[in-house]
Amino acid sequence: PLAQVERQMLKISDNTLAENLGRLVALHRNAKPTFATSGTAVMESLRELGLDLGKTELKGCSGLSYNTRIPARVLADVVRLSMSKDHPELHSVAANVPVAGADGTLEHTYQGTLAAGVVRGKTGTLGITNSLAGTFVRNNQEFIYALVISGYPDSQGGPSIQAKQMFINGLLGAKTSFSNVDPKSQPPAAPPDGAASPNQEAPAN
Repeated sequence: PLAQVERQMLKISDNTLAENLGRLVALHRNAKPTFATSGTAVMESLRELGLDLGKTELKGCSGLSYNTRIPARVLADVVRLSMSKDHPELHSVAANVPVAGADGTLEHTYQGTLAAGVVRGKTGTLGITNSLAGTFVRNNQEFIYALVISGYPDSQGGPSIQAKQMFINGLLGAKTSFSNVDPKSQPPAAPPDGAASPNQEAPAN
């Protein structure tokens, strides 16, 4: 069933499955199944469902193209659409997004934190971009959120993960703070020979 394929794709962030599903959408719309047509077909389908995609550019559906551009507002609107009572056929998408501290790509990152069990989110990670979009529960109400951190040097992916965690904690009411360092600034100079380098968490899908 399609819902099981969606679950596999969303839980472990399977890029190959995502691209294949995009190509199936292209075939359904009588287009050739290619990287270019899969992104276009999905965008056309979303517009037909009433979404304003703004300046979105979807270059394939794997999530690996550095030329893809998706505003955070559009990510939030897609989450909202997947939960709409007007589109029950999309509810399996919202239901299969990873749960913080419990499964999928969020299983280990948020264990023992405020987010565990109350935040759902789909990750998105490239060398210079880190994103998360989904829902969270606070005061018995469910909210939609979307975050995109982009423009930092390849070597500074670790701090973007920390910023993402701080953002989630802030949504849940925890006190947090953010660095005033420009994410587009150059990475610090390499330490001299023999000096220890600080450990840096590597991004993970």
